[in-house]
Amino acid sequence: MEEEKRKHEHDTAQGDDITYGLEKERTRLKKELELEKQEKKRLEMELKKVNDHLEEEKSRQKQIVLLLLAERKKIIMKYIEERKRSEDLAQILSEEKVRIDSMAEGLEEESKKSLQMEAELEKQLAQFDMERQQYRQALVKEEKRAKDFETELEKLRGEMDTWKESQARGPARGVGATPPPPPAKPANLVAMPTLRPASAPQTSTQSYKNRNYAYQRRSC
Repeated sequence: MEEEKRKHEHDTAQGDDITYGLEKERTRLKKELELEKQEKKRLEMELKKVNDHLEEEKSRQKQIVLLLLAERKKIIMKYIEERKRSEDLAQILSEEKVRIDSMAEGLEEESKKSLQMEAELEKQLAQFDMERQQYRQALVKEEKRAKDFETELEKLRGEMDTWKESQARGPARGVGATPPPPPAKPANLVAMPTLRPASAPQTSTQSYKNRNYAYQRRSC
């Protein structure tokens, strides 16, 4: 009986130890479970914060993407407009270049014509000066001849007057008598030639007008 009693007490004590150990373990596990719950709650809150932050970031990124797309669209439209404007300006520049080249060719041609006309005008002016000099020399020569002619004419008139007086005062001649001859005609008493020199070239009316215009222009 004593043995069974001791055995019972030993089993009871051992059962109490086991119960205490189990209770202690249950308390520890309960605390750990509570800690796990708190950690889980904290993690869920952190996760919620992260998700909220991600949603905000996602929304912000979406707005940025939309703004970038709109800006990209504006840049593309601006680029298209600028390219069209550049092509129009290039076309205008090309047309202006062609027009300027054409004008330059025309001016060059006009310059050549002007130089040719100026050379021709100078040539005609030189020819006109030469002709004028020839006319002037011929005029001086003719004036001298006219003066000589007037002198001879006056001399002839004097001789005629003297002959007439001598005839009026002289004795009567017989019938059939030969009267004295009148004064001889001077050798240089000839018709006056024209003022055009023999060496002067014959020119048309238009050429003469051009030379006259050139002379007047040079005289001015």
